Amino acid sequence: MLFSAMLFMGAVMATDNTGQQQAIDLQIDRSANQIRAILSGSSEKDQEVSYELVMRGQSTTRHKGKTTLRANENVVLSKVSMNGNGDDWCVSVKVLEEDGRSYELSEGSCD
Repeated sequence: MLFSAMLFMGAVMATDNTGQQQAIDLQIDRSANQIRAILSGSSEKDQEVSYELVMRGQSTTRHKGKTTLRANENVVLSKVSMNGNGDDWCVSVKVLEEDGRSYELSEGSCD
């Protein structure tokens, strides 16, 4: 899924390719032999969200969470790191928002 970031009252909020705001955003930081996934949340309204992050490379890491996002507050939900050489890695996140809307974010070679 394509997404972009826009500035909203001092917080970075993700939007999908239709312009609809997404409560969860995935950022990847690569340095040397390490890949770090940062999952953040921001919402225009108070809402409960659940997510499942899967990071694959030389090993597989999974992280599930469920939280309530407060309106207009940007929060870091999870930081996950792994060793990674080359381009053979994938980070994917499945998200379910309170209103039933679901989407998946991914980075890397997630074929």
